[in-house]
Amino acid sequence: MLINLRSFSWDGERPSLSCSILQALFSASGKTLKEFSMTTLSAQIGREGIPLTSTPTRLHTLFISHAGIGADMLSIDEQAVNSMARILEANAHTLVRLTILSDILWLCSVPSFVGLRELGFVFTENFD
Repeated sequence: MLINLRSFSWDGERPSLSCSILQALFSASGKTLKEFSMTTLSAQIGREGIPLTSTPTRLHTLFISHAGIGADMLSIDEQAVNSMARILEANAHTLVRLTILSDILWLCSVPSFVGLRELGFVFTENFD
């Protein structure tokens, strides 16, 4: 299964990207995946109650944003945010390009950003 995958992108709001899909992707391609992109941080990830146990470890590009501005898009589950923060932390030594939701930013340590060449923040309406 997709053991040589280098780039993965999930665009759009439906169907939502489930934790089981992410888990399968990261288990199979976690060491080869260089680019990971989601335009929606699916509320499904947190609602499944399944924490991610595998993460990619050699990402160069990480893009996590929102495609829409609906109520579902702004109420991000804490478990989903924590999972994405763990992905960022696990790739701190290889990441070059990062675009990230502000909610995830606050959970990450400063060393996670040291090697970056490109950095973008996506702030939601509920940003204080």
